[in-house]
Amino acid sequence: MSDINIRAVAAKANVSAATASRALNGNPSVAPELAGRVFRAAAELGYQTPAARASGEIVFIVPKLGMSYYAEVANGTIDTARRLGRKVVVMTTGADPDQERDCLQAACSPSTAGVIFTPVTGRDPYEIAPALRRIPLVIIGPRKVVDGVPHVYQDNTSAGYLATKYLLHLGHRRIAFIANFWLNHIHDFDSFMREYHSPAGTHFSVYDRYTGYCRALEEENVKPDPSLIVFGGFSYESSYSAARRLMAASVDFDALLAPNDRCGAGVVKFLAEQGFSVPEKASLICLNGEQLSDMITPTLTIVKMHNYEMGVKAAEQLELLMRGEDAPGEMIGVKLIIKGSTKARVNK
Repeated sequence: MSDINIRAVAAKANVSAATASRALNGNPSVAPELAGRVFRAAAELGYQTPAARASGEIVFIVPKLGMSYYAEVANGTIDTARRLGRKVVVMTTGADPDQERDCLQAACSPSTAGVIFTPVTGRDPYEIAPALRRIPLVIIGPRKVVDGVPHVYQDNTSAGYLATKYLLHLGHRRIAFIANFWLNHIHDFDSFMREYHSPAGTHFSVYDRYTGYCRALEEENVKPDPSLIVFGGFSYESSYSAARRLMAASVDFDALLAPNDRCGAGVVKFLAEQGFSVPEKASLICLNGEQLSDMITPTLTIVKMHNYEMGVKAAEQLELLMRGEDAPGEMIGVKLIIKGSTKARVNK
């Protein structure tokens, strides 16, 4: 959230935060002169009063609803908002930076009580839409995009670590890693590492997954190999292509981490076309997976992400902000679900 909160209003009005809160909520115990001072301070700062928030809408900005991940996050948000008596307006960006900008700017409306934002670019939303500073904001997905705003995110470092550690336990040592980005702006390992070590390294969940991957390798004295890092997106097609590039480059791998179960299906399809099967040719773990993981052969070992819960927590965090309370953000834990796409490596 921005600096325009109940404490900022109280400081400008030269009253306590408790007095400011009572005044803005219409408590008759606050003297009219003090209440007037608080309301004038709120108006000058652009602080939205609780009464205005109570009648406003929650705007949920999401890349695409066709993907199960975002659909489940949206369902968690909408169900929780309904329970709290809130209406949700959904805007989709199509994972396009220009549409993302347009949605953020459109959300800065007098009818908006709060915004839940799932970014794809990593850009500071306040730079894109300065008027957003006046509106309570929660970010879903990345661990840190902008300071002072609550983020709700999965423990992606543990996701990369748990998956890699299990593959190492099975005897695999050549573990390929598909690094996925919406914007397809990273195409080689050097660029990947430059961004990884930059402030933008906290803007994309893939870097936390890579941290967990490297940590697990290093615990087993396996040196990370840049040739095993291949770049793609979030789709079936992108990971089909990533697996093809690994094979075309004659990279030796005995296991692979895919971003999600759609991507995992693409890997399984390509390898099958080349006469290889999963897990005989290579074990496969998807770092997010839902129903699709049980619908293909073999069933896919996944790191279980709690996508619906993310939406629930985001709506709850936003409700705190809209009440003028602190919202600390929340990290949601993950767990490994072992299915048919992993197998112990047989030394020949």
